[in-house]
Amino acid sequence: IKLELEELGETRKIRLEHSDVKPGAAWAVDKIILEDLFRDDSMEFPVNKNLTLADPGSDISVEIPAHHKNHVWPESSGVDVNQYVIEVETGDEEGAETSEVIHVNLFGTLGDSGKRYLIHNTEKRSKFQRGQTDTFIIEAVDLGRLEALIVGHHGHSPSSAWFLEKVSVKESVTDTTKYIFPCGSWLLDDNDLGVAELELYMDRVEKEDQNNNADETDGANTEELNTQNDQSNKLTKNNDDNKSPDNTEHRNSDEIDRVET
Repeated sequence: IKLELEELGETRKIRLEHSDVKPGAAWAVDKIILEDLFRDDSMEFPVNKNLTLADPGSDISVEIPAHHKNHVWPESSGVDVNQYVIEVETGDEEGAETSEVIHVNLFGTLGDSGKRYLIHNTEKRSKFQRGQTDTFIIEAVDLGRLEALIVGHHGHSPSSAWFLEKVSVKESVTDTTKYIFPCGSWLLDDNDLGVAELELYMDRVEKEDQNNNADETDGANTEELNTQNDQSNKLTKNNDDNKSPDNTEHRNSDEIDRVET
């Protein structure tokens, strides 16, 4: 495949994906080779994955870090690929549950994860039920400090409405630090845009103790990590005005900064 592109600058990673979310859709990829025909240079990205949503731990999107003397980002934490642990808490409102396919995109100081579909929870049970927390793991090249995320689904009917309480993210399965993204809002495509999405901002950081009880951090660390508080407070104010699908005026994609159409 030959592409004519503007100068890309330093390459930190590439992302390869397909858009078929059906369980039977799969694409076995060995590697990707990028060649610069003008500079007589090339970069090789080993993949060795089957891009599918059929199996736990699998995905239709994969990120591969660049390993090249001319493409090194010193800002990186040194970890090539992180296993981000995403905890999704469905609210305890009547009718809060949904059977829609939920997607999420994480944003940090070093980039974004791309759209990821939350198919297989680690609890191995029905997902997104009322009052339930579901855990998912996605792999992505280090995103830096997490700042925001987009969460949504493509359901159209009133029955697809989902009340999301909050999302928590850890940077690895062994990490004890949780980034908290509060929501407290319904996700419903009531404007027929083809997608129901919300953008959530990191509100606070919590620490887990050995008993898995989270304690909110305090002091300088909290202040440093809460750089998005002004935006979070705005989001919280908007959420206070939300009502259930049986009433009026849900949050919708007009209220977020970024929308995929």
